[in-house]
Amino acid sequence: MRKLITLLSVLMMYSIVAMAQSKPITGKITGSDGQPIEGASVRIQGTKVGTVTNAKGEFKLNAKDGTTLLV
Repeated sequence: MRKLITLLSVLMMYSIVAMAQSKPITGKITGSDGQPIEGASVRIQGTKVGTVTNAKGEFKLNAKDGTTLLV
């Protein structure tokens, strides 16, 4: 029984660490005139993970702290 409790505790710790590694990043892409840019590509540098801005120039994706975004 003690081994089972220890195993479950370890598994719970790993899931908490995994969830804490990335978080939702939101932003808004605008042009030099301040108008939102619809359809701009936003991705995480060095990966294929990305998204496209909506009609208001807004985007949301999950990324780790310190991640560089490319627009």
